[in-house]
Amino acid sequence: MTQRPPSDTALNQAWARIGFSPWHHMAWFARLANTTVRTLSPGDVQNLQDECQAIRMTPIAFHPTQPDRKRYPFLHGGVGSFAPTLLELKNICEVIALHLNRLADGQSTTCGPIHVDHTIRLTKSTDVERQAGYPPYRINPLLIFSKGDTWADEFLFRMTQLLELPRRGRTLFVDSIRRCPHCQQVFVQLRRHATYCGRKCHSVAGMQNARAAAKEQHQGPSTKQRKGPRHGKKTRH
Repeated sequence: MTQRPPSDTALNQAWARIGFSPWHHMAWFARLANTTVRTLSPGDVQNLQDECQAIRMTPIAFHPTQPDRKRYPFLHGGVGSFAPTLLELKNICEVIALHLNRLADGQSTTCGPIHVDHTIRLTKSTDVERQAGYPPYRINPLLIFSKGDTWADEFLFRMTQLLELPRRGRTLFVDSIRRCPHCQQVFVQLRRHATYCGRKCHSVAGMQNARAAAKEQHQGPSTKQRKGPRHGKKTRH
């Protein structure tokens, strides 16, 4: 598949699919962990490539809104501005799946080491740029990953930043990674006591449990038929 920089339309559609809150981004990483790239259609691959670019354009200092292209010009180091290849997508999914599956199963995991140079350039806008609608300062984050798979390292780095964010109270996102008992996929709890990944699995599992309980109740205790002569029937001697 030919690599190409994403268009503004493709990026806007990708952001709409992902969502803008930290929970939506963490849920996107969970979906990434459940993704098998080789089974995706060409359209799904293109959508995933655009979503990867949209995630890369989200500031590390997370804001729950769509990134402002005028405030955050697209500037990244190391990887370049083209979409990840199929092999790079596969590596991203496998690395994310490795760690989120461990967390979902209640295990410890170590993300890294990640070798990254994180630089932020704060650029003063000119008078002409201010008249064109640019903010007083533009923020240019520069991430350079010097070793290993730069795509996988960047997404692992971004996921670790999300895992450390607070959900509510003292709860962090790392405390909310679960495995659905019905479909066995990784998900992020939207509510503290959520057991299933969504309404579909909750409904299907509830119906299956109800049917199993009803079947067991209707069957009742098994009784064996007594062997021997029936009442009132003479036996031949």
